[in-house]
Amino acid sequence: ALFFRTVLESHLPVKILDGELIVGSYFNTALSKTHTRREARRWKRMEGRWRPKAEEVNGLGVGNCGAVPGHIIPNYPKVLRLGFRGIVAELEEKLQEGRGKKRKGFLRALIISCEAAAAFASRYAEEADRLAAEETDESRREELRQIAAICRKVPWNPAQSFKEALQALWFTHMLVMAAESYPGPGLSLGRIDQYLYPYYQRDIDSGQMTRDEARELLQCYWIKHNYAYDYQGRVGTNQGINSGFGQLLTLGGLGPDGEDASNPLTWLMLDV
Repeated sequence: ALFFRTVLESHLPVKILDGELIVGSYFNTALSKTHTRREARRWKRMEGRWRPKAEEVNGLGVGNCGAVPGHIIPNYPKVLRLGFRGIVAELEEKLQEGRGKKRKGFLRALIISCEAAAAFASRYAEEADRLAAEETDESRREELRQIAAICRKVPWNPAQSFKEALQALWFTHMLVMAAESYPGPGLSLGRIDQYLYPYYQRDIDSGQMTRDEARELLQCYWIKHNYAYDYQGRVGTNQGINSGFGQLLTLGGLGPDGEDASNPLTWLMLDV
């Protein structure tokens, strides 16, 4: 957890691209699978010791040499509803119960990771402020100011608008991928049209956002999933923005009583 926080606070690059409305670009912490000659010699010396054991456990179905952990659906709705601040409050309450040194250490690690998310978002807020100060186009300057305000709010605090919810969702998704070193399709967004719909409908009903504005925000959000892999020249295979990896999510489906669960946001997402 301390390493994760250090990477987010000091090492993971922060960059906002021209015209972006949803920000968060670099998060791939995966290491190259191709070695230099020196690394290859060291690897060869080690291989003889551990390869037989690795083959034995792999044959039993333990582990997967072609993938890493990450085939999960994180509880994104909880982050949107409570913010990491609310989650930290729950963890601190459990910490006060005090049931074992190992459990306390685990809870403290979770708190550190949650606080790191806020620190990382703050770095994007600072970058948006810096770009706004240099921006000559008034429209873009205002967009950057809004981005800065949103990044100071989410994902630490609960999301209140559709734009805040999308930004909080993306920050959380990219941080899970960074922590897992797994920028792959096995990390699902879950029933995204269900948990984002209240934010969408609230903004539509209040006149804060039009359907076309929501469409543009979704377009800006959707393209972020093509950032999953940086160019990795040493890997030796096509691991880049066009590597063909998808993104799992669930749209529509049924409600708890078997009713059609699709909503206007479902169809807008399909359109986008």
